[in-house]
Amino acid sequence: MLLSIAQLQAQHFSDWEARPGIALEHRFDNGITARVRYRPSFDGNMSHYKASAFGFKVDYEVNLYSWLQPSIDYRYKFDGKAGYHDIRYAAKFAPELSDRLELEYSPKLQHVMIPGEDPEFYLRNKIEMTYSLSAPWSVFLFSENYQSIEDGVQFDVQKNGLGVEYEISRTNELEFKVDIKNNSDHEQVGRLTLGYTYIIE
Repeated sequence: MLLSIAQLQAQHFSDWEARPGIALEHRFDNGITARVRYRPSFDGNMSHYKASAFGFKVDYEVNLYSWLQPSIDYRYKFDGKAGYHDIRYAAKFAPELSDRLELEYSPKLQHVMIPGEDPEFYLRNKIEMTYSLSAPWSVFLFSENYQSIEDGVQFDVQKNGLGVEYEISRTNELEFKVDIKNNSDHEQVGRLTLGYTYIIE
């Protein structure tokens, strides 16, 4: 928490990005959740279109271990000139520490396929803590580290952030978050994300 707040207050950013998004989600009775999402992004201090991402994600909540959720997340990213494929294989470990507090750890393998180039692979480790306030609000903090495994495991990106979630109704949710992305080339980018999810029952 202190790390995220300190970075938000003290960092001098190379740029600010905005990432609005919209998603459709359906939760099946067998523990599977499917989500389709579209998200454009804007850089140049949120003034220029950067790229768009179209994708779908499938999570599975293991029946015997509700705290374990493997997932696969596919995205097609397009910057107006060229596109590439991005697949993320992950597992989420999310035991409830109390009725209101949840701690989540998620290791992830990211596979990036750019036409005409060799595939890129990244190991990502994310930890997130969520605290449920009085309904329908909750707040969360997270930290995520990226390691490139092209020529051995090497540091690539570190992200830290915080956000809020608001459950408008059983079928409508909003999420707002701010995160700081520190790249291996020492570029530091502040990102604002606003997402809306409609849950199909």
